[in-house]
Order: sequence, then C-alpha cells, then structure tokens
Amino acid sequence: MKEPLQSCKFLSKASTLEFFEKKITKSKIEKSYSFTVKMWMCDKKKILEDIQKEFVRKIVIRSSALGEDSLDKSEAGKFLTILNINSSIKKDVKKGIDDVIKSYKIKGKMNESHQILIQKQTLNSKTSGVIFTKTPDNGSPYYIINYEDSKLTDSVTKGTVGNTIKIYNKTPVKNLPKKWKKLIFAIKEIEYISNHDELDIEFAITNNSIVIFQVRPLTTIKKDMTREMSIKIENEIKNNQKKILLHKKKLHDQSKIAFSNMTDWNPAEIIGSNPSILDYSIYNYLIMKDSWSKGRELLGYNNPKIGLMEKFSGRPYVNVNASFSSLLPSKMNPKLREKLINYFLTKLEEKPYLHDKVEFDILFTCYDFSLSSRMKDLLNYGFTKNELKIIKNNLLEFTNRLIELTPMILKNTQEFLEILENRRKSINSGSNYEERLSEAETLLKDCKKYGTVQFAAIARLSFVAKILLNGLPKISKIDKFQIEKFMNSISSPVSEFQNDLFELKKGKISKNEFLEKYGHLRPGTYDITVNRYDKTSEFLKNLKILNMKKLSTAKPFTKNIDSILKKHGLIFNELEFFDFVKETIYLREKSKFEFTKNLSDAIELIAASGEELGFSRKQLSQLSFSDIKKYKILKKKELKEFWKKKIKNNNKDKEI
Repeated sequence: MKEPLQSCKFLSKASTLEFFEKKITKSKIEKSYSFTVKMWMCDKKKILEDIQKEFVRKIVIRSSALGEDSLDKSEAGKFLTILNINSSIKKDVKKGIDDVIKSYKIKGKMNESHQILIQKQTLNSKTSGVIFTKTPDNGSPYYIINYEDSKLTDSVTKGTVGNTIKIYNKTPVKNLPKKWKKLIFAIKEIEYISNHDELDIEFAITNNSIVIFQVRPLTTIKKDMTREMSIKIENEIKNNQKKILLHKKKLHDQSKIAFSNMTDWNPAEIIGSNPSILDYSIYNYLIMKDSWSKGRELLGYNNPKIGLMEKFSGRPYVNVNASFSSLLPSKMNPKLREKLINYFLTKLEEKPYLHDKVEFDILFTCYDFSLSSRMKDLLNYGFTKNELKIIKNNLLEFTNRLIELTPMILKNTQEFLEILENRRKSINSGSNYEERLSEAETLLKDCKKYGTVQFAAIARLSFVAKILLNGLPKISKIDKFQIEKFMNSISSPVSEFQNDLFELKKGKISKNEFLEKYGHLRPGTYDITVNRYDKTSEFLKNLKILNMKKLSTAKPFTKNIDSILKKHGLIFNELEFFDFVKETIYLREKSKFEFTKNLSDAIELIAASGEELGFSRKQLSQLSFSDIKKYKILKKKELKEFWKKKIKNNNKDKEI
C-alpha cells in the first residue's frame, strides 16, 4: 500500500470534509459551502445569495467550530445542526444560520473564526448512523456500527440510533455482511487517507453510494491497544471460529447452528453475560453439562446427549440446536424432529429478538390450545398437511403422558429433597482446607444427584402447566386478570419469605430463625464474591415488607374447564388441572430454593479453604471447579502454586 498523502489535522468539521472530499473514491461528501461567523456578520446578503446559487432545494446547516473535533477532544453534538431547510427561502436560511451561531454563544464558545457549514441534504438514505473504527472504551479492533434503517439522516444528531453491529476489523472481505461491505471499504479508505485508525464517522447508505457527513477522531479510548493484545484477540477469534466449525461438523440433517445467551436455561440471567470462571464451571457442573437433559429425558423428551452451554471468550452461550432437540418428544420420528428443528432455527434466524421467548413464540414443546393455528405457519416452510396432523397427535399424546407422569415426578422430587436435606445436615464444617474442600465437593455432588436433575424435570412440567394456563383466554371467557389472580394465589418460597419477614418485624419469629431459613440466599446464586444474607449485616435493615395478602385457596374459574380440556383431548385423572398447575409451579420454586442451600454452603466452604491458603474470594472466582478439586492430588504448597499460576493466566484471558 502507498504511503498516506498526509495526515488529517481535524481543525474543524468543514476543513476536515474539505480534506477528504477530493481524495476519497469509495464514498462521497455532499456538496458544501462554509464561512466564518465574522464573514456572516460582515456580509449576510452575499452569503445568502451564494447559498441560493450553489444549492437547489433542501440543505443542512451545521456547526463547524474550531477544535470541535480535534485529536485531543470531541464536542460531538454540543452545537446545533438544522435539517430540512429550503435553500430558496432566505428567511429560513438566515434563521438557521443565526440559530447555529446562537448555539456557540449559549455554550460559551463564541469565536468569530468559528465556521458554519452548509451542505446539500441527502434525501434517498436507506440506512444512516455512526461507525467507530475501534471500540470507544479500550480501542479493541472492531468496527462498531450504530445505525437506523430510515430515510432520515438525523438519527445520530437526535440520539435515536437503535441498532448495533460489531465487525472484527480483519474480517476477510468475502465474509463481510452484504449490507456493510461497501461501507467498510469506504471506511478503510478514510483510515488510510487520514493516517488515523481511531475515528468516529457519521454516514448514510443510499441506493448508489456511501455518503460521509462527518469524520472526527475517536477521543474516548482510555487504553491503547498494544500489538501483542491485538494478536491475542485475533487468535481468540480464530479459536471461536474453530469451535463453531467443530459444532457444525457434528450436525447431520440440521443446516443451521445458533448460540444464544438467553435461550432455555438463560445463562445471561443466571450467571451473567461475563461470569467468573468459578460461576461458569459450577453452573455447568450442576446443570448445563447433563442434568438439564437427564431431567427432560425422565419426562420422555429427546436427549441429545451433549452439554447445553458453550464458552466463547469467557462468555456463556446455550447451544440452541441442542436445546431445540431436547424440547421435542423422543418418540417422534427422527426425520420429522430434525425438520422441525430446522424450522425453529430458521424462525429464530428471521426473528433473533425472540431468542429469550422461543418457547412461547417459536417452539412446539407440548400440546397447547392454540397449537392448530400456530402450526399453520409450517405449511409455508415445506411441511405437508399430513405432517402437521402427525405432529399435533404426537404432541397431544406426549402432553397427556406428561400429565400422567406428574404425580410420580412430584413424589420423587419431594423424596429426593428430603434426602438432600438430611445429607446436608450431616456435613460438618471441617477443621482444615482439605476437609472443607472434600465436604464442598460432596455437597455439590449431592446437589446434582438429588436436586438439579429433578429440578430440570419439574421445571419443564411447570412450564407446560403455564403454557396451558396462559392459553385459556384465547379459547374461553377466562381473562388474563383471572389468570394473574390465580398465579398470585400459588404459594412459593418468595411468598413465604415475605410472610416470615412480616412475622419477624412483628417479633413472632427471631432473627436467628429467619436467617436459619433464608440466610443461604445471595444476590448472585453462583458468585463467591457476593456475601450470603446471613453474612451481610445490613441485610435485614434494608428489607422492605410488601403489602401481603392472604393466599387464596379457591379456584377462581373452574366453570367449563373440564369441557375445555375434554374438547382438546387433555386427560386429567389422578391430578386436577389446577392442582397440576399449582403443585408443579410450587415444587419448581421449592426445589430451586432447596438445592441452592447445598450450592451456597459449598461456596462458603471453598471460600474458607481459600482463606486458609491465602486466597481472597475474588482470586478464587478465577479458578474452575476442576482447579479446586486438585486438592486431592497436590500437596499444600503445590496446590497454592498451581492456583496462583491458574489465577494469573485466567486473569490475562479475562482481559482478552
């Protein structure tokens, strides 16, 4: 590549655009005309005449203050920009110019050398926005495009840009999204011409060209991105690509693959979108590795026999293919199941904003009252009417099987929770780090064996119950208010917590009794750096009592429910419909409440062991559960050295 002609000085908006206007070839700058405040004060008449000669129809009147967008600082948006001015109406042009000059005075930046920039207005914009050539916070090598698909070009000025896409700046040309290919080419040219690669550029995309409205230095970067770090980021991206390709190779009939941080077991909500290593590894061990699928398998769902969660650069994502596969009956014809999974993936690709609502808006995981109408969409995706009939019959038969299994699942879950509690009570606190870590491991093993597998099953049943309950307003006179009233009547650990808090404030139960029951809870269930409630002195002081109403035991809309169920072929014999809903929802919350006691106690034992060995909770959070378990094969000194090295390396990885 040739040497840049010269570096851009970024003295003012007008001078910067003038610098680029005749140099750029892959984009364009609209016709412009500029003058200083002093020139305006001396000869307004001539300037207005010049504008009328130079421009036809609509123009934009923009600020162009000296130093507004310098290499040291940016005052983007500080001064006025006025659009949709008719160049032939002198009074409107004059008022617009005066208003821009007035904005200099209001901001205390009046200077006779400040400029006013007049430009032809872009009228045929399809997309407009702003692109940063590095991430604005730390200068990572990504193009950040904030954009709006609209004919308007003032979304940046108004602060209404609502969409964002990020593109690694070394992405091969052939892999660039078609929508952004011309823009990225144009931006790379501007980087080269200006001899700057940290830029903030306002743009519009029309049918024929890329229009550049403004180029300013990106002054918000707090840390220079070193070459070494850039190379590490590039390697990390390549590793992520390899992971994706590996997953694609494992697919057979499925042509698409997707990962989401909010689908199904929703890691973004449970452990956060950027969790610590310990958070991730314990969540993975307890649920995402295999408990999630074993619980569903108990109910007759398909078991894909793979882990649900994958880590990309330290961030947790759900394997959407595995999730969708696990939410269809195991007895469904495999080819039909694969065809449905591809349909689900296609719908998600078309509407990615539904990735946290897939079970309501995309999937068919059980029979529901609106299934027939929702399934009509399948006809547009290559399904036959006979296949729709088969799917409907499969799901109805399967849902009745779920209802039939529910009493046994409820009974087994209760029994397992009792075993879990009894085994937990037999655990001692340990006298040294080895004993404590051994007990922590036992607690987590029990948590998985007696807690999370059953929880996965009961959580699925409660979801089926909610799907059926929420579908009633669509086919009957039952309204959403009645549904909400019924849901609020269901007892749960949350309602019990509020009741007990009320009793505590009245002095009917002691602080110790309250904390004995709820002290294991913490705001971050898997987070070792967050104190439990019984270790937070301000916890009880900050709690507020909600207006509690006595839970109703009545079934508020039983009329005609049996005929509705019968009409749809749903069979409730041993367990009535409302009991099915109440008991599955209650036991789901109860199971979660109970198994997190084991989890919380295990975390505290790990923290106590770390303290004995000289490690803080924050340091321990950068170890995986498998790193913790090395206590079984390493001596004390060796373990400490191993942990120190792991923490150091993991912190470096986290920075990347």
